[in-house]
Order: sequence, then C-alpha cells, then structure tokens
Amino acid sequence: MNMKITEMSITPVEGNPKRLANVRVTINGEYCLRNLRIMPPKSGESKPVLGMALEKIEKTQRFVEVFHPITADAREALEDVIFGAYEAMAGSMERKDFEFGMDKPSEITDIEIVMNPKSDSPVKAFASVVLDDAVKLKSVLVLESKDTGDLYIATPRRRAQEDSDQKAEAHLVPHQR
Repeated sequence: MNMKITEMSITPVEGNPKRLANVRVTINGEYCLRNLRIMPPKSGESKPVLGMALEKIEKTQRFVEVFHPITADAREALEDVIFGAYEAMAGSMERKDFEFGMDKPSEITDIEIVMNPKSDSPVKAFASVVLDDAVKLKSVLVLESKDTGDLYIATPRRRAQEDSDQKAEAHLVPHQR
C-alpha cells in the first residue's frame, strides 16, 4: 500500500464526553484530511473509535462519510498512527503537531463518475476517487466555469456554523507545499 501519513495534528477536546480529540492528517505530503475525531472506546472495549469526516446531506438531513478507508488494512494503518500519537501525548491538553517521513506519491486507482442530468447546472458530474486502492474520497464535483467553459473539480467542504468565525474547510484537498 502506498498511503503514508506524513504530517498530523491532534487537538484534544475538553468538556465533550463524546470526543477526545480532533485530528488533521496529511497523506503522502499531497492530501490534507481534516475533521477526523478520536472518540472514547465503545462499552466493553479499550480501543478508542476513529470517526471519519462527515458531510450533512441537506435533502435527507443525514450525515455521510466523505472520506473513509475502503480496506481493513487501510483503516488499521490509519488508526495505528493516530492512536499511537494520541497515546504519546500522555494526557496533554495542548495541540501537538507530528511529522513523518514520506514514501512516494499517491496513485489514483479508481474513479467513479456520474453525469448530472441537469444540463443548465454548473455541476456537470459527481465523482468518487480511490487513492492507492486504500482510501476513497466521495462527493467530488466536476464544475464548468461560466466565463471560460473550462472544467475544474471541487472537493467536499464542511460548512462552518453561522455563529462562528470558522471558515469552511475541505475534507481532503491537494496539500499546499
């Protein structure tokens, strides 16, 4: 498997019994995945739970994962690195950044594209992208520029709450060098 976490940031959460920490990881120095959550272990288990980035679907009011490992090995590798770093923080409530070495760039190993039947929409298609046969990014939009007619992609974004100063954040985006 080519996927490797090259950077990570863990921010502990106080006063929330359902969330121990927020996590951001960079994969292969190329993609940044935000809004992962470390949650307390389920009843009777000792291992914490890793929650993936979620997006609320307005039409159904349901939440769906926009990024998730598609193999058990990929999930285990992600959990091992994240939980290992979290445990190394030894109860600290300060944000901690981690850097790891890099292997090689990710490969797109599969793409699913569904064309948008609405011809007057700037959204021309919806896509899902699989990286290294290990992780899948859903809800990628293929958009057409009104001005030039060029096509470009938009990665999934989490809406910021109206009463906060937060900006909307992409769940998995090309990593800025």
